[in-house]
Amino acid sequence: MNETDARSRILAEATRLFGCKGFGATSVREVVDAAGVTKP
Repeated sequence: MNETDARSRILAEATRLFGCKGFGATSVREVVDAAGVTKP
């Protein structure tokens, strides 16, 4: 996966999770796990 694809997936999953759980209740770990990428 290239950097652009990873960024797009992270943004899409973050948007989805923020909508479901709220910003304060969503962790970076949850976002990267849902996007299928590793945390730097």
